[in-house]
Amino acid sequence: MKKITILGAGVSGLALIEEIRAKNIPCDICLIDKEAYFFSKREIIYFPGDISKRIDISEWAEAKGVEFIFDSVEKINPKRRKIYFKAGESRSFDNLVIASGLKSKKLPIKGEHREGFFYLSDIDQIKLKSLLKISNEACVYVSTWLGLKLAIALASLGKDVKIVTEGLDFLGEHKEKVISVLNQKNIGLHLDAFIEEAVGEGVVKAVKLSPLMVFSSQLVFVDSGFTLNLRFFEDGIILEDKFFTNFEGVYSLGDVNRKEVDKEIFFTSNNQEIKEEARIFAEFAVTGVKPDFCSSGSIDNNKMINNEDISKEVQSWQSGLV
Repeated sequence: MKKITILGAGVSGLALIEEIRAKNIPCDICLIDKEAYFFSKREIIYFPGDISKRIDISEWAEAKGVEFIFDSVEKINPKRRKIYFKAGESRSFDNLVIASGLKSKKLPIKGEHREGFFYLSDIDQIKLKSLLKISNEACVYVSTWLGLKLAIALASLGKDVKIVTEGLDFLGEHKEKVISVLNQKNIGLHLDAFIEEAVGEGVVKAVKLSPLMVFSSQLVFVDSGFTLNLRFFEDGIILEDKFFTNFEGVYSLGDVNRKEVDKEIFFTSNNQEIKEEARIFAEFAVTGVKPDFCSSGSIDNNKMINNEDISKEVQSWQSGLV
């Protein structure tokens, strides 16, 4: 591959560029992302509002000899090999690597346009840093392990945190342990409830629940689970095998390969496995030989976390090691 366009400046997209450049592969690379800065998912959840480890994507790309397009993708026509942008002109591609990751599932909550409302996949660390300076209360809707981690992180910043959830049964035998930790951290817990609306004018001021209850909160975080971020394809795209889709020259990399992500509750992210996947794809880009994943030892994106892993997570979390 002499020309590669990468959609998504996340862990997998950046790792692929690192591999290509480390191998001195003669390849023109174009990187596309709607964000100016990169933050790891772990940093966003564990350290909300901390921008100290941000990567300026434009500067990073320039140092790697990569063209960076800072724009939102409106749609992709894989048959015509065209990418259409919100602000800039359309762009043709020879080989497209979809490294766009995951997107939070949308829920029927009113007021999501108000400042201070965030789905987990759309947390803006820079904006959140400013909001945390003037916000004392936060509400987290929880449906997975990530929401619980975020609630603890916010409480550690001295915020008055309330959790809203339809239930914590996904924790299984660990449910009571987790509730005990929440009580120790003085985090309010509203079970069998759902957020109807983030109330306010331009900014969030309160949260309205069902069954009916209203309490003040300047921040609302929605942990609704995730879906694959493939919304921009005009024609239906099918992930046939790791890296490969039903369109020639269009490939998938990283989290976007997690076909059963909508069933996941405990999310794991191993950067070493992601780098290994990037290494394998870089070799494929050079040789054109389809990888044998059974013998390569590459990451299994659909691997579900087991009970032993859950126990370790809960134990460390219970100790306050978030």
